[in-house]
Amino acid sequence: MEKIIEIGTVSSRGQIAIPAGVRRKLGIGDGEKVLFVLEGDILIVKKVQEDMLTGVGIKADEKSKTGNLTAKEIIKILNMHKSEINNYGVKKIGLFGSFAKGKQNEKSDVDILVEFSNASFDNYMGLKLFLEGLFGRSVDLIIEKGLKPELNYIKKEVIYA
Repeated sequence: MEKIIEIGTVSSRGQIAIPAGVRRKLGIGDGEKVLFVLEGDILIVKKVQEDMLTGVGIKADEKSKTGNLTAKEIIKILNMHKSEINNYGVKKIGLFGSFAKGKQNEKSDVDILVEFSNASFDNYMGLKLFLEGLFGRSVDLIIEKGLKPELNYIKKEVIYA
């Protein structure tokens, strides 16, 4: 196995910049997803296909016995990753929708209501991508401040982390 050693950088939000030579060698293009595997103090980066992402970021003991994600597990995961989530300027975050009601299926997205203390496009997109990586599912990220009056019912069903 060929060994490539290059130096990358980590942003204040914890985002890792993978050097161009490494990206080329792995065949990673802009916007493609990668899997991070931590073994001791070694971080392994693997290019993955979209269908391989189901459950990424969720440890085996965080899954229910049936292997399906539940509201309780989502809240637990949000709480476990609170410091990383706060790096995106999050003031308050909660779950609503099918998971909050216990009516989810294997194709359900995760509906998240968020209040930012520092709202920006970068914080919104960074948080959305971070959460999708955690849950291995699409995340519908709704900003509480921008909630339309006809959607105010969401505030009554949200389960905050």
